[in-house]
Amino acid sequence: MKKLKQLSIDLKNAEKNVATIKKAIEAMDDGFQYVVLTHCYQTLSMDTYSNYHTTQEHIDHYYGDNGLVEVYTTNPDFKPEDNGGLRTFELLEVDDLEEYLLRN
Repeated sequence: MKKLKQLSIDLKNAEKNVATIKKAIEAMDDGFQYVVLTHCYQTLSMDTYSNYHTTQEHIDHYYGDNGLVEVYTTNPDFKPEDNGGLRTFELLEVDDLEEYLLRN
């Protein structure tokens, strides 16, 4: 029983460490912009990210059956892991995309 309690404590500590690392990664900027449009259950939402990792995490939540994702990015080397529900586009300026979306 002691071993189980210790493993449970270790697990909670590891989860805290992972959460701290994820927050640090989310705060990092790789110098590119990523705008993600998510089409999910007849809704459209837009999120912006400043690094590849956080963008890829968002993409991983949608695989086609539960929604589709469009990524507009200024990163010419962006090669996300495709999960079946993804399209990518080159983005010149975020303002251009926002203006386009408002018109359509």
